Amino acid sequence: MIKAGTAAGVTTYQALIQSQFGKPGYYFLTAAQFLYPLIGMFILFLFINIL
Repeated sequence: MIKAGTAAGVTTYQALIQSQFGKPGYYFLTAAQFLYPLIGMFILFLFINIL
């Protein structure tokens, strides 16, 4: 991934995704990075309440 970022001339993961997948990929990544912790907290909440 470091070599891909260097070849693309970008310094962040988000910029790398945008350079490879365009705006739709960037928006998908942004949504996924936002939802991932929320889903994890929701699953943990359900798990704690089941016990």
